[in-house]
Amino acid sequence: MIKNNVSVLYFVIPLCLVIVFFTLWYGYPFEKFTDQNLKVYQLALTSFAATVGIGTVVNSTISAHMSRQSIEIIQHKESREQSSHLITSSIINKFSISPPMYKSEYIYRPAMSTAEKLDELNFTKHDSFESYNQAKNNFEESLRGIMRERLENSEKINMLRVLNIGKASGLNIEYSFQFENINDFCEYSIRYNENKHGKYEYVAPSLYPSYDIMTKKYKNYFKIVVLDHTILKYAEDAQLDDGIKYYYSESDINFIDTNQKTYVDFIKPGEEIELPIPNEFMILCKHYLIMTLYKKIEKQKGISKYIKPGIHHLIEGKSIAPIGRITISYLDEEDVRKKEKNLVCKQITLSVKIKEESIYLHDDNINFYLEFSPIS
Repeated sequence: MIKNNVSVLYFVIPLCLVIVFFTLWYGYPFEKFTDQNLKVYQLALTSFAATVGIGTVVNSTISAHMSRQSIEIIQHKESREQSSHLITSSIINKFSISPPMYKSEYIYRPAMSTAEKLDELNFTKHDSFESYNQAKNNFEESLRGIMRERLENSEKINMLRVLNIGKASGLNIEYSFQFENINDFCEYSIRYNENKHGKYEYVAPSLYPSYDIMTKKYKNYFKIVVLDHTILKYAEDAQLDDGIKYYYSESDINFIDTNQKTYVDFIKPGEEIELPIPNEFMILCKHYLIMTLYKKIEKQKGISKYIKPGIHHLIEGKSIAPIGRITISYLDEEDVRKKEKNLVCKQITLSVKIKEESIYLHDDNINFYLEFSPIS
């Protein structure tokens, strides 16, 4: 509108000036005032008055338009201030160093609960089979105690914290997590190579746990297998049968639905809710953290030659950083209050991945930052 009015002035003002200049030229030196001269002078005055009038109208239109824009900006700002605004973060930022099959907070020190029981299995220390069998039961109970620290699929390793920092509630919240690069783990495998390094004789201390990991993606589910080498070595030293020793040392977890949606009725201003991050994603994040930490330590100061043989496959193996995508859609209470005819769901889309620079070792824990980056 302003542009059109300004373009009118571009035409009218030059025309007015032409008429005025013509009048001045025609009437100069203004000695005679005939009827014809007066008509010319009247035309010049009329043109000048018309130009002033048009300019006044245009200026008024510009002022009105600018005022309307200012009001719209103020209203938009007030509407935003009265709306809901959701921000996100991870509820955990560290893992105790242990194979990925175990709970995130489990302090992994199998030697403290198992080595003494293994020593009691020395047959020469027993004067009867009953005493030996009791020692064997005690040893297996120590292994079962460690098994109880394994991750249950029904128990979430990590949750997404969502905080509403706005002044209105978010309604009808729909949350989904997509494991974006899950296909990169279709046939992923990091395993100890006995042919290259000989029979496995290494029992890892808590700081450098050793394990194998294999993943496989099927049509209807995703599978992760983790083999704890420390427990396997203890079970072999106790001469347990193959089926029993792998029962204690190997974890086999199947994940049926990797893209499940979660629904929440509402989140009030200042309120916080927690939404699940899939366990398969976090297990592979933990594995990636361990591999990255081992690689960093080896590069910076080197790992002892007595420890490195047991974790060489984790140092040398290919590490893949899991990548996720979060989508949160919801209705804004402010829009509902205004009784908008066509309510549109607000949507937040975030990329999820571990920030490489954040990985470091502190007090036997791997500290990290799970980064949530907005996607337009």
